Amino acid sequence: MGKRSSFLFFSCVLLLSACGGGTAVVVPAGGEGVGARSFSSGQCFVSYNDTVSVYMEPGMDAIPVGQGLPGRFEMQAVRALEGGGVFYQTQESLWVRVDTVEYTTEGDCAAPE
Repeated sequence: MGKRSSFLFFSCVLLLSACGGGTAVVVPAGGEGVGARSFSSGQCFVSYNDTVSVYMEPGMDAIPVGQGLPGRFEMQAVRALEGGGVFYQTQESLWVRVDTVEYTTEGDCAAPE
């Protein structure tokens, strides 16, 4: 492992240690987004009665990696895109596009405008 790789590895370990070993919410910046925000635990729940497309990252050109089952889910973040796409980040750090199905929100889940 080179010096740069070692530095990056230990920086990640240090960051995770400082965060208590939990998962960090990463809300992508820039690009085609209108706005993004993250949520505290228990702050936002989204329900939908149809399958939704699942993505590794939000984006109008992103390729789905699978389908999410209907249900009620706690979300970590939301990202609104130009052109109307609305993506919520699941607790597993995947993104679901909800503007293509009928959905409801509970809590403070509003996407930035």
